[in-house]
Amino acid sequence: MSCLTSVLQLLQVLTTISGCNIYKYVPQKQTFRLSPQLNLAVGVCHGFWLRPWLLSIFVMYSIFFTYEFVDVLVNLNPGSDSALNMFYMATRFFMGNNTILISYFIAYYYIYQRRQLRDLLNGFVRIYYRYRGICGQEPTINWCFFVIHIVKIASVTMRQSLLDMIPFMSSSSIFCIFLRSSGYLFGSIQPLLMGVTAHLGILILYSCYVLPPSRPNRQKLIQLIDYCKNLIELRRKFESLIRPLVWICIMDDFIFFVGTLHLYLYEERILGLYFYTFVLAFSYPLCFVYINLAIDFAQREFGQFKNNFKPQRQLSCYQQLQMFWLYRLALSNGADKSEFNVFRLNRGHILQVLSTGWTWAMFSNSIYVNSTEFLRHKER
Repeated sequence: MSCLTSVLQLLQVLTTISGCNIYKYVPQKQTFRLSPQLNLAVGVCHGFWLRPWLLSIFVMYSIFFTYEFVDVLVNLNPGSDSALNMFYMATRFFMGNNTILISYFIAYYYIYQRRQLRDLLNGFVRIYYRYRGICGQEPTINWCFFVIHIVKIASVTMRQSLLDMIPFMSSSSIFCIFLRSSGYLFGSIQPLLMGVTAHLGILILYSCYVLPPSRPNRQKLIQLIDYCKNLIELRRKFESLIRPLVWICIMDDFIFFVGTLHLYLYEERILGLYFYTFVLAFSYPLCFVYINLAIDFAQREFGQFKNNFKPQRQLSCYQQLQMFWLYRLALSNGADKSEFNVFRLNRGHILQVLSTGWTWAMFSNSIYVNSTEFLRHKER
């Protein structure tokens, strides 16, 4: 049993126990099928536990932040720090509770995307076995990238500040205890397991693009082009499902970068420590940049098939036309010009994040410098 197979089986068991998985893999038919028992159990859990929990959080915090925003607009007294307090409060809430957004997407996918999720899982199975049939081996996973992704997901989902401030409620009330205790399952465990599974899927997809240097012979050219077409279709379907998760992690890195820069300006910390946190914040998106560059390079090589450098007869016009049509179809299926496409993340996005983060940090620091809290801090 390979390392990849062991990790996939472990994730299947953990996601099933935690209530994230409603599918069972059938090895004889090499397909995923919906389990009626798991579907019923997860449906009851969502209907009587997850959705009321999400609705309560949405209503309470919407009222709270609306009240704070109106108070900022009404309170125009000189020296008031209400705008600064609201800015810090909103930033702290997002940094500590952004996994709740992942829980909203989990509930949405369970209601509206169950069929698409099953088709996506079966698409991964087909691509996996086609890769083995073409290359004679299973995809090679970059486990270093997988560790970086796990560290990022764990840092987002395992923070202690999850629902540490619940408005309008006493910390010892039953309702407050219910919200906070439910947050460990829906705000930490489930997002962690779903995040790890999604990022492993990204690395499997990336490894399927990396074909060995030796190409198949002429008889397998059409099979290889059909494999490339299905691979690009799988990437397009997979990207639409993982887009919210990836951008939540990237926004977390962005806010972490802004907050670290703000603290450096606030307390004048050591510059070396700041650069250390800077590298730590951008290791996750830089992995995506590397993966996207490798995928783009592989797609440019899709139309340049070789025959192990051996002389061969020229293909017929019909075969050339069929190959060209399949190649054009593969490229058209992979065309997604959206700026939020995670597989289009490049160095330009990183530089834009740095520029925007620097501007936002300077703006927030200017608000702080002109506040009464800054004067109190300087007087100490």
